[in-house]
Amino acid sequence: MWPVDVAVGENGAGYIARANQGHSLVHGYWDEAGVRLVQQQKLREIRTRVAHELPHVKVSSDNWARRCDLAFDVGEEEQLPRAEIDRLVALLRAEGAQTTVSSVHAHAQLSDHDKALGVARAALEVLGIAADELRERFLFVGDSGNDAAAFAWFTHTAGVANVAHFLDRLSVPPKYVAQAERGEGFAEIARTLLQKRRESP
Repeated sequence: MWPVDVAVGENGAGYIARANQGHSLVHGYWDEAGVRLVQQQKLREIRTRVAHELPHVKVSSDNWARRCDLAFDVGEEEQLPRAEIDRLVALLRAEGAQTTVSSVHAHAQLSDHDKALGVARAALEVLGIAADELRERFLFVGDSGNDAAAFAWFTHTAGVANVAHFLDRLSVPPKYVAQAERGEGFAEIARTLLQKRRESP
C-alpha cells in the first residue's frame, strides 16, 4: 500500500522487498536459517530470565512477529525510567546479547548487524546500489539510540525532534533535527528536503 521498495527490520536483521512488479514479496536475512534457529532458542532463554528477574518488564506488543531479535516495551505502552532501562540492558548484555534502545523498545540480538549494515545489504541485493553510493546519495532519518550506527555511517542524516532524548548517547548526532516529533517530524524533514531541492536543483 505504501510507495516503499524495501523495508529493513529488526535493526538490520532482515528485509522484505517488492518483487515481480509488486505482485510478490522477497525476504532476506543477515543470518542463515540454521543460525536463526539457534538464536531464537537463546532469545527464549533470555526472555525467561528477564521475566524472572525483572517481572515488571514486558515484551513489546509486536514481539510475536519478530524473527531475529527480542524487544521489550520501554516507551510504547509501558514507560520505564531510564535507570530501569539501563538495568534491563545490563542483564541482556550479561546474557551475551547485543543491545540497542529505541524510543519505544529495548532490543536484544545475537548477531553483528545494525541498521546501517542491514540497509546497505538490502540496497545492494534488492536495488543494486553499492554501499558508497548509498552512503552519499541517500538521507537517513532516525529518532533514537538504535539509529546510532546509521547516523554515524550515512553522510546525510536527520532526526525527528524526539531524538533529543538520546543525543547524549549518540557518538555521532544527526546533522539536522526537525522541530516536530515522530511522523510529523518526518513530514517536516521531507518538506524541507523537497524545498531545498527546488531551490538548488
